[in-house]
This record gives sequence, structure tokens and C-alpha cells, in this order.
Amino acid sequence: MKRLLLQLLALWSFSLSRCESTFVPYDYSATVEASNCLDKPLKPQYNGGIIVNPDLRDGPQAWLPFGNAKIEFKDIGHDKFVVARERKQPHDSVSQKVHLEKGRLYTFSAWLQVNNGKAPVSAVFKTNGEYKHAGSVIAESKCWSMLKGGLTVDESGPGELYFESNDTRVEIWVDSVSLQPFTQEEWKSHQDHNIHKERKRTVRIRVVNSKGEPVQKASLSIEQRKLGFPFGCEVEKNILGNHAYQSWFTKRFTVTTFANEMKWYSTEVVRGKEDYSIADKMFRFFKKHGVAVRGHNIVWSDPKYQTKWLNSLSGREFYNAVKQRVSSVASRYKGQLEGWDVVNENLHFSYFEKKMGPKASRNIFKMAQAFDPTTTKFINEYNTLEEPRDLDSSPAKFLKKLRELKSIVVRGNISLGIGLESHFKTPNIPFMRSALDILGATDLPIWLTEVDVEAPKNVQAKYFEQVLREGHAHPRVKGIVTWAGYSPTGCYRMCLTDGNFKNLPTGDVVDKLLHEWGGFRRQTKGLTDADGFFEASLFHGDYDFKIDHPLTNSKASHSFKLVSDVSSNTQPSSFCLGNPNKPQYNGGIIVNPDLQNGSQGWSQLGNAKVDFTEFGGNKFVIARGRNRSYDSVSQKVYLEKGLLYTFSAWLQVSQGNAPVRAVFKKNGEYKLAGSVIAESKCWSMLKGGLTVDESGPADLLFESEDTSAEIWVDSVSLQPFTQEEWNSHHEQSINMKRKGAVKIRAVNSAGEPVPNATISILQNKLGFPFGCAVESNILGNQAYQDWFTKRFTVTTFGNEMKWYSTEVVRGKEDYSTADAMVKLFQQHGIAIRGHNIIWDNPIYQPSWVKALSVSDLYNAVKRRVFSVVTRYKGQLAGWDVVNENLHFSFLESKFGPKASYNVFAQAHALDPTTTVFMNEYNTLEQPGDPVATPARYLQKLRELQSIHVAGNIPLGIGLQSHFSTPNIPYMRSALDTLAATGLPIWLTEVDVAAPPNVQANYFEQILREGHAHPQVKGMVTWAGYNPKGCYRMCLTDGNFRNLPTGDVVDKLLREWGGLSGQTTGLTDADGFFEASLFHGDYNLDISHPLTNSTASHSFKLTSEDSNPSPSVFRSEDTTAEIWVDSVSLQPFTQEEWSSHHKQSIDITRKGAVRIRAVNSAGEPVPNATISILQNRLGFPFGCSAGSNILGNQAFQDWFTKRFTVTVFENEMKWYSTEVVRGKEDYSTADAMVRLFKQHGIAIRGHHIILDDPKYQPSWVTALNGPDLYNAVKRRVDSVVSRYKGQLASWDVVNENLHFSFFENKMGPKVSYNVFEQAHAVDPTTTMFMNEFNTLEQPGDAVSSPARYLQKLRELQSIRVPGNIPLGIGLESHFFNTPNIPYMRSALDTLGATGLPIWLTEVDVAAPPNVQANYFEQVLREGHAHPKVTGMVTWSGYNPRGCFRMCLTDGNFRNLPTGDVVDKLLREWGGLRGKTTGLTDADGYFEASLFHGDYDLSIAHPLTNCTASHSFKLTSDDYHPSPTVVQKSGLIWEAHLHPAVEGITFTDKDFNDIETGDVIDKLLKAWTKKLQRRDVSLLHRHYDVNVINKSSTIYKELVYGPHV
Repeated sequence: MKRLLLQLLALWSFSLSRCESTFVPYDYSATVEASNCLDKPLKPQYNGGIIVNPDLRDGPQAWLPFGNAKIEFKDIGHDKFVVARERKQPHDSVSQKVHLEKGRLYTFSAWLQVNNGKAPVSAVFKTNGEYKHAGSVIAESKCWSMLKGGLTVDESGPGELYFESNDTRVEIWVDSVSLQPFTQEEWKSHQDHNIHKERKRTVRIRVVNSKGEPVQKASLSIEQRKLGFPFGCEVEKNILGNHAYQSWFTKRFTVTTFANEMKWYSTEVVRGKEDYSIADKMFRFFKKHGVAVRGHNIVWSDPKYQTKWLNSLSGREFYNAVKQRVSSVASRYKGQLEGWDVVNENLHFSYFEKKMGPKASRNIFKMAQAFDPTTTKFINEYNTLEEPRDLDSSPAKFLKKLRELKSIVVRGNISLGIGLESHFKTPNIPFMRSALDILGATDLPIWLTEVDVEAPKNVQAKYFEQVLREGHAHPRVKGIVTWAGYSPTGCYRMCLTDGNFKNLPTGDVVDKLLHEWGGFRRQTKGLTDADGFFEASLFHGDYDFKIDHPLTNSKASHSFKLVSDVSSNTQPSSFCLGNPNKPQYNGGIIVNPDLQNGSQGWSQLGNAKVDFTEFGGNKFVIARGRNRSYDSVSQKVYLEKGLLYTFSAWLQVSQGNAPVRAVFKKNGEYKLAGSVIAESKCWSMLKGGLTVDESGPADLLFESEDTSAEIWVDSVSLQPFTQEEWNSHHEQSINMKRKGAVKIRAVNSAGEPVPNATISILQNKLGFPFGCAVESNILGNQAYQDWFTKRFTVTTFGNEMKWYSTEVVRGKEDYSTADAMVKLFQQHGIAIRGHNIIWDNPIYQPSWVKALSVSDLYNAVKRRVFSVVTRYKGQLAGWDVVNENLHFSFLESKFGPKASYNVFAQAHALDPTTTVFMNEYNTLEQPGDPVATPARYLQKLRELQSIHVAGNIPLGIGLQSHFSTPNIPYMRSALDTLAATGLPIWLTEVDVAAPPNVQANYFEQILREGHAHPQVKGMVTWAGYNPKGCYRMCLTDGNFRNLPTGDVVDKLLREWGGLSGQTTGLTDADGFFEASLFHGDYNLDISHPLTNSTASHSFKLTSEDSNPSPSVFRSEDTTAEIWVDSVSLQPFTQEEWSSHHKQSIDITRKGAVRIRAVNSAGEPVPNATISILQNRLGFPFGCSAGSNILGNQAFQDWFTKRFTVTVFENEMKWYSTEVVRGKEDYSTADAMVRLFKQHGIAIRGHHIILDDPKYQPSWVTALNGPDLYNAVKRRVDSVVSRYKGQLASWDVVNENLHFSFFENKMGPKVSYNVFEQAHAVDPTTTMFMNEFNTLEQPGDAVSSPARYLQKLRELQSIRVPGNIPLGIGLESHFFNTPNIPYMRSALDTLGATGLPIWLTEVDVAAPPNVQANYFEQVLREGHAHPKVTGMVTWSGYNPRGCFRMCLTDGNFRNLPTGDVVDKLLREWGGLRGKTTGLTDADGYFEASLFHGDYDLSIAHPLTNCTASHSFKLTSDDYHPSPTVVQKSGLIWEAHLHPAVEGITFTDKDFNDIETGDVIDKLLKAWTKKLQRRDVSLLHRHYDVNVINKSSTIYKELVYGPHV
């Protein structure tokens, strides 16, 4: 009985468990505003980290005086803190000793106060006589300010933390101190987490056919055209005319800053004589290439960098000169710049303040705002990130300056930005992050504006990479510009390239990061799944995607932009397409739905004139000359009562955009079916629906209030469904989205199935969030609470969180009722939707709000948001933020059109993980309400999606659903339209105002439709009981007995698995029991009638668990029969078998490359010679090696020419590295590691321990108990930590299906424990089981695929953080004739796990006449199988003889088996395989290549110009970007310039060629063409632009009459 229960628990934990990371998450929080100087300090971050007694709860413990200060421990209002008083020196304060470790990154925080006024206070660490500044803050009296900082140390040892302030008059009060160390891995994990969250988005694309049905296995290719994150470099005027520099620059960067050319001293050298010609040329160049420009700068505060004549001015003259400068430069580039550095470096310098008074900077910002109101105005300063000791520009001083400038808000809502120059020496990365946190708390955009590193060459690139990675990963950083532009006279402090524009190490860093971040036209490819979906995680940017289907040859393409404004898992709500899609359902009952038959079925309505036209192969109808809204095109249809109609059409208007509605006129009534905001120049889809009260004819028409717009119509569909068909859609969707299949099997201890075991599954909680609104009357009402908590899993408070309830009197907040309700529902595990932060309806404001001035109201709203959001931070399922802000505009009328935007932004900043909802009525309920149509909802949603905040704002769609008579088809269409955003949809306030005889029926229809829609993630009814009467509908009477609507709720809960739904049954003859269950929490009971044994278990079934692993139950009953069904034996010819190989290889091992050769004008170059040389195989293919390779140059040459991966035969094994206990010797293994790393050859770690008793260190066999346990533990830690992160994988417990040395000594879980320990030491390396005979011998039951999977499941149940990466190692030691079909079937079985499979030790023991043939069969089968991700042969040369098979003799000449290797390498692209050809008439060359590293050479037959390029083709690259090459002669360039007339030739130095052989060769070619009279081909392919455009030859050739 005990054994039965344990087996049950283990297997269920395997199938349903989730793993979490061990890394300590980084806390990005900081406080900045004056309002955030708090009465009480917050708790210490990370619970203090390594600080002892961080919150002073234990009085003086661990805290000491520093210097001559006297310290005192105080307790005020239950807050304990320490005070340093009677300070004589800046460093007199309080201190604590800590131990600091080299290699760790420390983040520091503390809460500080001074006893009088304000004073800067710094945190300092004294280490080995050095003083490390960790950060500073301007502390205030009467409230607590947060200091946040960080540090690293150069060597480990003791340190002493203390605080210092130059103002010795003040006491320093200290509380809530934290010092948290992070390893490099943890620090990087924070970066990776943020990048995934802030810089990337998951894109989900669905491919459907014309009927709306999903298309599976459609091929998608997504190519990133442009990096989304602004990343750039400064430039000077030397880029003008320098084609090589321009090409290098524009290939990489999306933003730039002019180093000097916009500065005042450059544009007005002589007073009154402005010259912007150079700046203008540079601006035009970058605009042409789509590179944004940061304006740098309007004025510079450093007195050294002024135009010379300015210094002599004073008073009014000086002021007028400054005003003229601001007006001139700001208006010249108005609206065209990414941002303006307004008063540069005015924390360090004060030139203008000395001339114009203390408000000079404020006034200059104000002028700039007046002349260019839309461009962001930056403070730009150095040392804020770079130097914690520079108090002039500390984050605190920066914030102080920002607050001065923020006062300009009253006069125009100035858009400010934070510019951080970032001129580093040795970067203090923890301090950098903390400073970004502090400044990021302002919610203003942060740019790193002038990044460079002045450091020794051996560390410069490393430091540069650290700074860029930290900046890019921080959620508040919105762009980075490096200050490393090339200059022939020398770069400022750092260069990226040399004078030939070949990268220096710092330039290599830029390219490395661009490859990571999505630059250089990165590609993503894949196939749609069974539901037509394809998902990918992409960096923000501009993309092109292509779709094609192999069976239909149908193709589609589209461009889209992925930005940080879009919430995760969202796509644009709809595409406005160049051509409309085909009509859904082939038009349904619409005649001539796609207008292919001209006017058939269509007529004019009203006074419209109707034209049937065709454009680009697409036929459509236009209604023009419209005078009234309904003047349009129409079609007569017959509508039947009882049917549900879904409607769609594709619409366009002739100019601008305009709402267009689809209307059905029937018996004088007008039924609105739906609407869309149609646009000009592209087609938008209108989707809607309707039902009718009686059968009869009707007229379909389109109407728009904008009578100046023509209405264009195409692809119209009206599809009727019976109620049964409609319900079947529900059922299909529910089975797919709300339910999961559970399969349970009962077997006895011998693994035999047990039939007729009784299964009982009880659902104790509904998985789909379903709830009801409540009010405070539930408190203390036990009957109500019992009724409610039995049914619902989510609730919304009717009024208790609203502003008018929590702050009846201004300034007197009372959350007591809401808090009590939160506590009640949390006790019952019921989620709460926050309703609401602000209500945009002017009627529902606190009474005192209406009398406030705009300024007072602004502050009141800000306080309200802060108060309610921070109070319930992290506790709610979602927030309705600005309620009903489509219908009402209270805030907008007071603060302008961005009021809602700002409230959403503030709410998200305060509670970044909670979903923030729009919440609106009539979007589903009333097609006739133009204010809240799905199109209007999407329009508002897009505004909110553009919120520039850090944290990937999680938006949600709230639809109130207050129905009267529901139009269910319209409801579904509206849900479809909104669902295309990918955002979660909730029906938030569902009720029905209808006569009692139909109310419950309508209510049920709505709930069923909502529950069945795949994008609806929850529903809340608005029908909570109230003794004074419900809002529009009640579920119960006053005694909590159900009304008919309450009966609907119970009926649906019973269907959906609520109210403790139960499923029972018996296992079948194979011991199986299957059930389809709704998502939720379950209890499972099993019993057997013969043994009276029972077992129970709890589990959760979610949308992620579509096919949980079978649970296995054991019983002593051995009476089971074996029943057999569904047997198949399929023969294949050798040709068919080989064709499977080819198909698989084409899909999994190869990619299509398309290269285009174009000239500098962007025109295609035909007949260019392409040569592609593969210099490295992409598929990991290798051979074992022994120590005899060391020093053997011939062996090394033979080996490194062929293989990309290896395994050491013995040198890493325990018996080799610890012959004598306690004396480890890794010298041989280390030497081999170095050798192979030098040659770029990956290494599989083989092995940690071997379970075969014969192959143990001799001293190990004598150990038992704790001694053996400790020895094994030391072995694992030693070898794994030594090679951590250096290996491709580890064979962990070798051959532990066949052997059990350690299990016999240490118990059955020893393998589990060794895998667990190895993963903990090296969490990123894949851990392999490695076993023989799984592929080789069907008769070996010990290691059959089934036994292998059984062992694998044990390992998959390891409960460790980090999602242990397991791999399947199959040794593949074949004897005699390999059974290839069995080999494939075993790979199929194991491949179904989704884990990587390697053939790890491939060899064949067979007679010499067949050995090579068999060897080739095995390698081909492994290489062709899509789940095999690498192969290693076990045939390394050994002078004492190979294990079972050699590839070479002692002179490293191939044996027949070695010839097999070379033959396959030549096929697969190894041994420097070469592909050649010519570009076609459009300049293209295409080839299907094996994955790997390639060198590309291009030459042109007429000019002998050549170019070369290197690229890597991986499994991610299905259609790589056209290769761009711009070297040595003719410029080959793709998609960088618009097509222009002519081909430009240059020499190797990018100088234009005016005369010479080029002309002669081209003239000969032209003459031949003219002789053949092939003038059209001549014009298309051979036009020549010889740069000397004044020459006679040029004019004759290009403009002459013969062309």
C-alpha cells in the first residue's frame, strides 16, 4: 500500500511540476520625488543581504561609531534607527564591518535622514586603505530618503561601511541598510530577464485559408530589417563623401549625434552669420538612410566651448543672442530630431547662470520648448553613472535639477529626458545600475548619449561591452549612442574602427551585440502547428515576413513593426492590407462576394454612383458622389429567424479614414451588423453579425457619416449558422481551450496492466476564472459568504475601492471596508479585480473634486493613483484604470487628451506586474453605439500601447457586458476583432436587463459565448446581492436561494467542473482510464476490488497541460491478460527509405541562401560569379580522442580538418584523474581541453561517474556509507566545477541501465542525486544519460527505449531550480548487421520527449568487407533523423589498437571507414565544400546549403572586381538575408539604397572610376547587344553611370538616342 502511494506521487510530480530559478531577483525600485521622502523608511531590500541587524531592531548589534561621532539608537513610532551626532569630520558617522569578495557585484541601499535642512550624504566602504564610494543622496530632515548604490572590489577581504557628509553640523540618521552580493551569473540573469521582458516580444502568427480554417505546416520566414532599440554612434563631417565610412556606419546604426556640427561655435563663428550647411548635409544623409539624429547641443554650459564673440556680450545683448541661437537651431530642425541636449553639462558648469541669473537653464529649456514643443529636451551630463565620488552630478543632484525643469510643466507640459554621457574608465557596474534605478524612477526616458571607455587596450573592449550590456538590459534605458566615431585626426577617447574601417576590438563588441540584439538582418523561421500558429520571441524592430505552403504554392508577405509599446504576446489588432483577403466562407449567401462578376448581385442605394473597377488584379465596387450617410452599394438577401449570421467585408475609403458601418434594412428597421474605421490606400476588415426576429428579405448596405469619402467594398460574406452549428463551435473551442485529456494507467509491480481498478476524480476548484461582484454587505453575513465562496473564484467590489468611497473628505482616506473585504476573499482563495482607480464619468467623482483647480486636481489624481495602487500592489488580478473612458472624458476635459495615458503609465509604474484594463460598456452589447465600437476600442488601446514606460505594460481588455437583448453573432465578431490583439479579454460586469421570462435564457447565452471564446480569460457577473436591490439583475433572493439566473450559474458550474464535479470509471483491459476534464484543481482516488488497496493524489490541470504524462500505479495482481490491437507492418524499398533521409535533411540540416549582387545605386548585377566555400560543418560531428593526440602533429592535422566535436576516451574518467585517493591530476585532460579549444572543437564531458563496478578507481570499491557518499560528492563537485561552462555536455552516470554499482552501495536514488548535484554545480550544461544497446540490440530488454524512458522520467522529476537540461546519449556500438528500421523506430520513440539526442560512441564490429558499409548506414540514419543533434564516432586512433574500429592507420591514411567519414563530410559540407554559380538577370543567386560557416566570394567578369564575406547558416536561418558585401572594387550591396538609374564602379579604395578598361569592356558588351537589336535587355541590365557625368561618353551612353 505504501509503495503504491509513493509511486503515484513521484510520477505526478514529474508530469505537473514547475521549476523556479534559484537566482535572487534584482530589486529595481528606488524613490526620487519629494513626495517619496517618506515618514517611515521601507524595509531593507533583500532583508539586508549580508548586513547584520539591517533594520536596527536589535539595537547596537554589529553597528559601531566611526571616527569621533557619538552614536545613539532611537525608537520613534515603532521605527528603530541609529543616529550619528556631534560630528567634527565628514566621515564621523556609524559603521559596520563586512567581508567583501572579489568577483561579486554588490548592490547597496539605505534610508537616511538629517536632523536639520538638507545635506548630501554618501555611503563609503573602506577596504585595504582604499575608499570605495557606493552612492549618495540628498538627505532631508523630517522624512527618510533612499540612498541606492553599488560597488565591486579588486580583492577579497574585510571592509567597513560608513556614511559621510561634508556638512558636519547635521546628524546622520540611518535605517534599513542592505548590501546584497550577486555572482556574475546572477547579474547576467537579471540582464537576460529584462531583455526578454523589455527588448523582446512574443509574436504569434496564425495562418488561415479563405474559409478561416487553420493551415498547418505553412513555412514562415521573419527577417528583421531594422533594430528596434535605438543604438548608434556619433559622427563628424568627415563622413560626408567617404563611401567606405558611410557603408560601415549605416549597416550598423539607427541613430547618431553630430559631435560638433550643430554646436553654436560651429554654426555662428561670426556673430550674425549663421552657417548650417555642413549640419544640413549630414542631416540629409542620415535622413536618407533612416538613421535618427540626436540634436547636440543648443548651448553648452562650459565656458571653454563658446563661440568667441559671445564672451564680450552682457546684459540684454547676451540674452538676445541666446534667444536668437535657441530660436534659430530649434526651429530649423523642429520635429525632425530624436531629442535635444539643451543646456549641455549644466551640473558641472554654469556659464549661462553667471551671465543670466540662476534660472538661465530653466529659461533656455522653456525657449526650446516654445520653438519645438514635440521634441524631448534632455539634460546631458557626465559622471552621473561613471563616478560615484563626483557629487556635482550625482543622481541626487541630477534629480534636483530635473525638479527645477519640471516646474515648466505648467506652461506647456515639457517632455524631458535624461541624458547620461557615460565616459567611463573602470566601470562600477553595480553603481551604474543603481544610478539608472534612481533616475528611472522618474519615468522619464533615459539615454546613454556618449558612451566610451578610456582604459588599457587589453581591457577596453571588455569594459565597453559591460557598459553596453548593462545599459541595454536596463528597463528604463531607451537608447544608446557611443562616442567613438572615426576621425582621421584621432578619435576622442576610443575608436571602433581603423582608417580602413576594419573593426578594432571595440568595433567587434558592437557587431557581437548587434548580432545578439537583432541587427544585421537577423532571420527566424519555422512551420505553423496543427492550429495554424507560429510563435517566436523577437527583438523589437521592423520586420518582413513571408508565408508559403508547400502543397498549394500559395504565398503571402507582410511587413510589421514590433515595438516596446505592445504588450507581450500581442500582434497588431488588424492589418490594413494592400489587397483584401478572400471572402470568408466563400461569401456565404452573398452573391458575387468578391466582385469577380462585375455588378452581378449588387446595386446602388440612395443617390450614390456605383463603379465596378479593377486595380492590380483586384476587382471591387466603389460608391461615390455620396450626399447622405447611407448612399452606398447594396445587395438583397433573405434572412431567416432562428439562424445566427456572421458577417464580414473588406472596406476602404478614398481619403483619410472614416467609420463605416454595415447595416441590414428589413421591414423598415435597420439592423447594425458592425463597423470599422476604414482607411485610404489599404483595406480594413469589418467583422460583425446579427439575428432577426422574423424571416424575410433585407437589404445590405454600408453607411458613413463622412459623405465626402468614397466607400470601396470587396470580399463580402454573410454566413448563416443553425443553433446546433453555433453550439458545436462552442464545444470545439471548449475542448481545445478549456479542457485537457488525462490518461491514467494502473499496472502491477511487474509492469503489467491492472484492469477494473476504480478511478474517482473530484474537481475541487474551477480553472477558468468565474465570479460575481460583491458589496460590503457580504461582511459578517455568513449565509452570503457560504453561498458565494462555494461557487466563485474571482470577485469585483461594486463600490468599495472607488475614489468616492475611500476619500469622502479630501485628505482623509479610509480603506477599512475595502481592506476587510480583501482579507475575507484572500482567506478563501478568491482573486480580486481592482475596480476602479479613476472613473472618467464626471457624475461619479468625490464631491470635493469638482471644485478643485486644474493644478490641485492634478495633484489629487496623482495622490489617488499612488495611494490605491501601492496599497494593493501585487494582490489583484487586474485593475480597471480609467473606467469608461470611451464614453466619458472628465480627466481629458481637465488635463488634455493624454490624461488616461498618464494615469495608466503611473499605475503601471507603481504596480508593474498587475494587468491594467480598459473597461467599457456597449462594445459587445450595442452595435449601434458608435462611441464604443471594437474599432474605437482598438484606437484607444493603441494610444495606451504607445505608453513609453519600462516594464512591458500588461494591458487587458475589459468588456462590461451589460446586455438587454443580446446579439450573439455580433458579440462573437467583436470578441474576434479584439482578440486579434493577443491581449487577455475579460467580461467584467455581465448582467441582463430583460423581462423575467427571457432574462435567464439571455444570461446563459452570454455566459456560454464568453466561456467558449478562446481569448476570453475570465468572467465576472454584476449581480451581487444587495438588500436594497441589485443593480439590474440578482442571482439570489434575500435568503440566498437561487433565482432563475442563479440556477443558470449553477447549471454552468456543473458543466464546467465547479460545484465539486466528479468523474468516475474503471480501467480498461490495458489498465488505462482516460477522461477529458475542465482545467482546475483535482483530487484523484484509486482502488482495486481484489486487493482493497487505495491511493489518492491531488493535481492541477491547466491550459499548459494538454497531454499529461501517464501516471503508473502498481499492484500485486499478476492475473492480467495481454490484449493486442492496431498492428502495422509497413515495407519500404531502399529508395523510399533513402528518400525519407533526403526529405528530413532538406528540412532539418539545410537552409536556402539567396544572394543578390547590386551596384552602389541599388541595381541588380547579372552574371556575377558566386563562389561559396564551407569552412565549418554546422551539424556537430566528431570522433573520440585519447592522450596520444598530444604532441602528434599528424594526428592533430588529420583530426582538426574533419571534426567539430570530440570526446576524451579515458582522460576525464575518475579512474584517470584520481588514481590515489585525494590526489587529483587533471593535467592530461586540461592539456587536451586547451588543444581542442584552440581549434574551436567542442568537447563532450565523458564522464562524471561510471556505474560499471569494473571501471572504478581501485580505492573506491572498498568504500561504503558516508565515505563513499562523500567521495562521490567530491568527485562530482571537482570535475564539474573544473570544466563548468566549457563543455558541450556531460555524460553523468554512465551506463546506469546496465549497471548499478552506486545504487547497490548508496540506494536507488543515487543517479537522481548525482544528476541533481551536477546540475547545481553547472546549471547551463546539458546532462546526458549515456547507454548502449538502446539502438543496437532490440533483444536487450535492460536498455530498451521503454526502459530508457522510464529512467528518464525519474531524472525529469528532479526538483531543482533552473529546468535541468537533460539529453539522450545513445552509444551506438553496433555488432554485425545494424537493424536500421529498429534504429529509426527507437529514435522516434525517444525523440518524442523533445530532448536532444546524440549518438555518442558510434562504431561497428563487423567483418572488414562490410564494416564500412554498415558504418555508413548508421551515420546516414543518425544524421537524417530530425531529433539527432550530434554524432561522435568511437574510433580515435590508438597505437595499441582502437576499441573496435579505426578510421586511419598509424600514418593517418584513411581506412575504408575513414573514407566513409570523408565521403559524408563532402556531402554534408565539410572538408571545405564549394558551391559556385552566376547571378541571374535580377542579380540573384540561390543555393540550398548545409548548416555551417561559409566564406562567400563574388567576382564580375567585366571588371575583375571581387568582394568577399563570411556568414553562418544555422537551423534558425531558413531564408537568410541577401548577403551584403562592400569590399575591394565593385560594391555589392543589397537593399540599402533605393533603386536608381545606372551602375557605379569604384576602385578598391572606393574612388570613382572615370575612364579605362571599364568603359571599353562595357562598350563591347553594349555593341554586341545592339547588334542583336536586344535594346530592352540592354536598357534593363547594362545602363552605366560613369561618374564623370560631364564626359561626352557618359552623355552619349546614358542619354543618347540609341538607348
